[in-house]
Amino acid sequence: MTSNWAAAERVGVDGSPASLAAIRWGAAMAARREAPLHLVHAIGVPVHALPVIGSFTVRYQRIP
Repeated sequence: MTSNWAAAERVGVDGSPASLAAIRWGAAMAARREAPLHLVHAIGVPVHALPVIGSFTVRYQRIP
């Protein structure tokens, strides 16, 4: 299996039936290509929560 970030299949997930279908599709495509599958979920953070979040170490990876 390749571990190259550029070769990975990426699927956005929001819990909807359409996104669950997209996960199945992405998994099949990743398996065919022998590539990793990255599931991506984004949330909005209220401004008043930023001081609390800023007190923790946050891990993130920039998606090209």
